[in-house]
Amino acid sequence: MSLIGNISTFDPQTEYWATYRERPEQFLAENDVADEKHVIVLLSVIGSKAYELLRSPTASDKPADKTLAELCEILDR
Repeated sequence: MSLIGNISTFDPQTEYWATYRERPEQFLAENDVADEKHVIVLLSVIGSKAYELLRSPTASDKPADKTLAELCEILDR
């Protein structure tokens, strides 16, 4: 299956999360990615800096155990 577009790594030094967030959402929609794979795709492309924010030492759950909405809410803060 050929995918349309690509998603670069999120870099909080050069881009706001609110702006970046739209790109994975558009990619998932355009490529008809199944809902159950949304979290996996996001975690695969956001990069180490953003992943660290989601996997902080105080977090009891792994990022992959959360919903896409929950992950985005964490990063919104």
